[in-house]
Amino acid sequence: MNEQYQLTMTERDAILEQLSDEQRSFLADTLRRGRRTIFAQKMAAKKGARIPETATYEEIEHLLEDWIYIGYIDAGVRDPDLRCECGASLRYQHHVENKRDGRVLKLGIKHLEEHTLIDAKIVSQIVKGFDALDEEQFEVLIKFRDGWELSDYFSLPFPEGFTLSKDMASHLQVQLPLLDRQLVRLQESLRKFREDQPAAPAIPTAHARPLVESAAKPYQESPAVELEEDSQLSFDLFDMEQNSAFAVSPRTAASQAYDAAIPELPARLQGAIRGHLLQGVRSTRILCEILIQHHGAEDARYITDKPYIFPLVAMHIDRNLVQEGICRLVSKDHEDRIYELTGSDGPS
Repeated sequence: MNEQYQLTMTERDAILEQLSDEQRSFLADTLRRGRRTIFAQKMAAKKGARIPETATYEEIEHLLEDWIYIGYIDAGVRDPDLRCECGASLRYQHHVENKRDGRVLKLGIKHLEEHTLIDAKIVSQIVKGFDALDEEQFEVLIKFRDGWELSDYFSLPFPEGFTLSKDMASHLQVQLPLLDRQLVRLQESLRKFREDQPAAPAIPTAHARPLVESAAKPYQESPAVELEEDSQLSFDLFDMEQNSAFAVSPRTAASQAYDAAIPELPARLQGAIRGHLLQGVRSTRILCEILIQHHGAEDARYITDKPYIFPLVAMHIDRNLVQEGICRLVSKDHEDRIYELTGSDGPS
């Protein structure tokens, strides 16, 4: 626990009173979404799923079959009219819903295990996660109270072409401070952005030797890239086809032979991928976990915990659903590939 960001509930409420309605609504929605995500992450982990940090609660809940977190009420003080299922009066009333039968329970967090029969270890992890979210809210409020300014940390404006991540931009849009962890991430993003900028071209002098004409050399095709044994490491080869320099070239016999050597996913898994994408699942990692948990895909993994089926799932999406115009790739790294729907076929 960070002692720097601690408030009593009276202090917290006093600072909240200084915020605009928009700022209070933003913090309340952030806390609600954060709690729902923490709850879903811990419940999915209990089932053996490996969840990427960037996954949303909407995606994770596709893995769950029983309890999901749907919200809470903060009465401000302990309220005799706000009660747990057991009758105890509450200040915070948490709401959970059973996906199997639609039951909604309203209870105090300490009675979560008793009323839902969720494992005590999982409940403890959920409570710790909720406490961490409360501390982050305190951090924002303390910084707001103390007159936090982004210009105290960075030279503004940011470089032309640099884009803030959505979570940071949303904080600044409602004039609320960034968290320490966001500041660290922003600093790293700026560093990478500057490193990726092309160096200024050298200005040749009057006596510089002339460049060798490229036409003087016979054209040679780029050497073939050998595949890594581990297909998760070689998967960036598929990205090359989306680069315009490669997309306009005819496919070589070697690449066609490579495609033919890759096994097709069973039709039932292909249909499940399409269905879950249309229902709003954007993460390839989450899609893999859903296929393993609910559709009988093999649960074999690399030492990184990434499922063996990851490259097959991503390739199926790229070669079929992206080509059909159903979705497009919006981000990728060594952990995951994120897609979004391109049309109106998403969840209503």
